Amino acid sequence: MTFSGFTMLLKLNVSFNMITHIHYSLPSIQQIDSTHNLLSSTHLYSSSTLQKLNSSFNKITSYALGVPSLTHFDSSNNLLSVLSISSNILTELNCSNNPITLLPLNITSKLTSFDCMRILLYQLVPHLPILYKLVPHLPIFYQLVPQLPILVIALIWE
Repeated sequence: MTFSGFTMLLKLNVSFNMITHIHYSLPSIQQIDSTHNLLSSTHLYSSSTLQKLNSSFNKITSYALGVPSLTHFDSSNNLLSVLSISSNILTELNCSNNPITLLPLNITSKLTSFDCMRILLYQLVPHLPILYKLVPHLPIFYQLVPQLPILVIALIWE
């Protein structure tokens, strides 16, 4: 599915449509909701105006994000094994329910919501002091899973 020609479109909601591929060429877009579709593989997002991206409940395996204005990103309930985030203005990140094994974070203290519940994440352990420094009231719970040689980390917001 291709969206172009809508030069003044600010919000796009294509959720619950069984879409397998989307191409965006929307110069003014600020919010995209593509939840509950069949998107898979690598998804490219490039926009200087996009602020909120919700692509949860798909089958996406990786992202290529060229979105310097992104403040809210929800990639939960996908098939991501690596999620690399670099942002100076990201305030909300949800990557829960993904088989993530590597989550390199290069974010600033503007992050106010970070949800990575139910991910198999052993590479986050070195970043825990950084996360706690960014959000000091963040309770962190560790749980060893006997069947797997990894550490499951659950971060819960109060």
